[in-house]
Amino acid sequence: MKLNSLLGQSATIPSIPKVAQELIEAFGQNVSMLEVGQKLKLDPALSGKVLRLANSARYARNRSVDSVEAAAVLIGDEALKTLIIASGVTSALKGGDNVKLLWGRSFIVAEALRTLAMKIDINKEAAFTLGILHNIGEILIASAKPEMYKFYLREVKFKETRKRLEMKTYGLLSADVGAELAEKWKVSSSQIQAISHQNDLDLTKPAKDWANLIYLVNIVFDQWSEQDNSLLDREDIHQVLEELSMTLEAFHELLDQAKVDSEPYMALI
Repeated sequence: MKLNSLLGQSATIPSIPKVAQELIEAFGQNVSMLEVGQKLKLDPALSGKVLRLANSARYARNRSVDSVEAAAVLIGDEALKTLIIASGVTSALKGGDNVKLLWGRSFIVAEALRTLAMKIDINKEAAFTLGILHNIGEILIASAKPEMYKFYLREVKFKETRKRLEMKTYGLLSADVGAELAEKWKVSSSQIQAISHQNDLDLTKPAKDWANLIYLVNIVFDQWSEQDNSLLDREDIHQVLEELSMTLEAFHELLDQAKVDSEPYMALI
């Protein structure tokens, strides 16, 4: 077990609030927000985070929100689900500056994936959740083993060395840790596979395959954030983009907007 190897046999595996887990499990089904709201009331800490985000400039727009029911009416069911998932997942993994940076990346990736999902007509809530969860293995390592993670950050020089360096530093891959943790949180099997295989692009599968999507968003994110032009020569990336009817320029615009849309979530950490 990767988690036991990382944390130790007697360590407590991080968990997320029940209402967030039930929402993640229920994607694709007709979830009653009345029932979600009732369950949310049983978790004061999570309710407080949801209300704080609901009162942010993005959602409240100068209107005060003082109850979960009011939040649902004001921002809508989908936004409330988003807030619950983001609040619940981030509550499980805390840490220092490196953890905050990783969550910041997750928020941007999640918003980018959700927007992309709407463009290509796939489940946008599941896409957002995958974005939030995709690097929970790396976040767990940074949270549980901060000194080892700092060593990893100092040593990693090129993207292609990440797998090798993770094995050298931790004796395991962060993607495998994330997939195992996602399984314990009862995430769908397709998304667990995407988390596990997020570092590999499989051109034998459709571009809409979850693993291919998370690979694409991550690699374009790196190019976008580092102002690196190396993707211009990647025929495989252009093949996937073409299948999605996207260009690199359009993807950069999508990430620009995702960065803005993700800013309220930083209050969670």
